[in-house]
Amino acid sequence: MIFSTAGPHLHGVPSLDELAGRPDLPAELPAKVAAVLLDDCEAKIVRYQRVRDLLLIGLAAGPKDSGHGGKGHLLDSKQAAERLSVPVTWVREMARKGKLPSVRLGSYLRFRPEDIDAFVVERSLPVAAEPRSGRIDDKPQAQRKTTRR
Repeated sequence: MIFSTAGPHLHGVPSLDELAGRPDLPAELPAKVAAVLLDDCEAKIVRYQRVRDLLLIGLAAGPKDSGHGGKGHLLDSKQAAERLSVPVTWVREMARKGKLPSVRLGSYLRFRPEDIDAFVVERSLPVAAEPRSGRIDDKPQAQRKTTRR
């Protein structure tokens, strides 16, 4: 098979779907072509992971047609905190700092459900980025201060 990476498109290069269907084919690809396809594959994985996260959030939030779940419905601080599973004080503090998108209606603070969902997705860690030890700080054992009692 002849492969060419000249120009803006890859000519004669199989698609990722074709590669998935023929496990012997990736071994035949030149390194430059394999690198381009690998980059494309990684970009699609990231994009589809975001779609997956949004779908999971939508399923967890429940049906959208239940009363006030339609477009334009705003959440108060308590509802936003429940949606995020955090204290109300944390929600208000993040909104005050501008880290959590909010809407100010006079003295009332409100949140759009889609902004809350986007906030979660933006902060979701890919599986590979999770700490190995399960600890949040994930410092090597030698760097951790140990206290003996």
